[in-house]
Amino acid sequence: MKKTLAQYLHENGLSRAEFAERIRVSEVSVTRYLSGSRFPNRTVLSLIEQVTDGEVLASSFLTNERVSVDM
Repeated sequence: MKKTLAQYLHENGLSRAEFAERIRVSEVSVTRYLSGSRFPNRTVLSLIEQVTDGEVLASSFLTNERVSVDM
């Protein structure tokens, strides 16, 4: 089943900071991806798919579902 980034982080017990380090962006960028105020570029989208073993796809960022950044 494909997941949103928020679902992936929650289910894998990862903080925004930990995930940001894995995809080589700032924690602020991950927070913005989660809130929908920023869309990851192609390079970051590719890294997200790789790091999550395909559980989080680029298409998951096209939904209207956004999460609170107070995760």
